[in-house]
Amino acid sequence: QAVLARALCCSSRGIYPNVAMFSTMKNAFLASALLAFALSAAIGCEVRHGTDYGGGDTECKGGQDSYSSCCNHCCDSGKGDSYTWRSSDGFCCCKWFVNTDPHSEAGKTAGRCDGAAGYNLTVSV
Repeated sequence: QAVLARALCCSSRGIYPNVAMFSTMKNAFLASALLAFALSAAIGCEVRHGTDYGGGDTECKGGQDSYSSCCNHCCDSGKGDSYTWRSSDGFCCCKWFVNTDPHSEAGKTAGRCDGAAGYNLTVSV
């Protein structure tokens, strides 16, 4: 209400919009939307070839043609904060990293989502 009250100004002819205030509000909204888009576009995964994050599975499915498609599925869907992909058959498991046991294993690729707890995402604005 306070913002709306400041966005309106009064004159002897009635209440009229304060154009400068609406312009400032519009610019703030656009800047917020741009930052949100930049953050969503920047979400990705670290990649650790030859690694399996054992356990912590929230969802597993076949048919992922690459570790990057597995990463995108798990990290963009919110089904976990990490993933493991098996190259031999495209099997992909989304995981919560805190519940995993990372270890070396040939033929698998694992990683954590950017922005996951303990894994920092840096965005320049």
